[in-house]
Amino acid sequence: MKYRYAQTADGATVDIVDLSRERPREQGQFICFSCKRDLIPVLGLRREKHFRHRFEGEVPCTRETYLHTLAKKQIVDGFVAAVQSQRPYTLTLPVERHCTRWMDELGVTCVQAMGWHDFDLTHYFDRVEEEAGVDGFVSDVLLTSSKSNETLLIEVAVTHRCEANKINSGLRIVEVSVTVEDQIRPLSGGIDTRSNNVSTHNLRPQPPQDVHCRANCGTELAAFFVYKSGKTRMLTDIPSKIVEERKRADLIYNRVGRVDHPFVDYRSEALRALTEGVPIKCCLLCRYAGFDTLEKPVFCKIRKFEVGVNEAATCSHYRPEYTEFGSQGISIEIRKGYWTKITNIHRN
Repeated sequence: MKYRYAQTADGATVDIVDLSRERPREQGQFICFSCKRDLIPVLGLRREKHFRHRFEGEVPCTRETYLHTLAKKQIVDGFVAAVQSQRPYTLTLPVERHCTRWMDELGVTCVQAMGWHDFDLTHYFDRVEEEAGVDGFVSDVLLTSSKSNETLLIEVAVTHRCEANKINSGLRIVEVSVTVEDQIRPLSGGIDTRSNNVSTHNLRPQPPQDVHCRANCGTELAAFFVYKSGKTRMLTDIPSKIVEERKRADLIYNRVGRVDHPFVDYRSEALRALTEGVPIKCCLLCRYAGFDTLEKPVFCKIRKFEVGVNEAATCSHYRPEYTEFGSQGISIEIRKGYWTKITNIHRN
């Protein structure tokens, strides 16, 4: 069985890549992480460098045990070295990025692409143990603090993932899946959840990072406008264009939000404006509106053809009549073009 890593008699980890035929091997004895038997380095020019067992024949050694033991040691040694040398041992976690550039003017926070933040674990923990117990569970690697009761479990998965009962315990867990030797070396400096072999359980959500808006922000927002004429408009555009539209002198109502939330559709926004007392004239609220077409918002049952939502502003047949029970239990009844009643309905 060929291995890339071995352990020296004094407990140091050796990567075969760092050995050469020309350089004297001062490490002396090399020991297998799995079976604890002697290994010898093979440093020939024709074959890939590797460690192999000194004695041929059947060896009580498994690759699963080798990878599991090696990964734990790499994490422990890396963390100890970081504490002693006062350098970071990082855990890289995802964090939302929010732009508040338009918060004061439009009341909207833009959600940017997900970011990443490096947390130096040596700022929170100063002790590390292998196979340590915590709350009735045994952790592959346990980080603790001499100043608090905070703990972090680091689980190494080769063939068996973290047990469900350990995850459901609420303990904070970082799970590292190790299937190949190339995943070992990075663990000496930290753990990065951007890697597809790392997952986390029960970690606290990180507060969003504030980021500065780009000079030419291309983020699209949604805005619903009502004008003095009673006409309406739904605009999806960049923030600067929406700000420009809000400056119109004939504008009497507007609401701005992200494209995905809370804007649902034109009709919902029109109804919302109506419930807030806005003198809106919209075909979507007319008793003669039919909603059996996708090309135009409204099929007029009087005219017998499709019309736009703003035909109501000048239509003599416009008769708002709409009743809906919303999430707040509000019933709206519109008759003869007037807003006649808003009643709170207390449901059983």
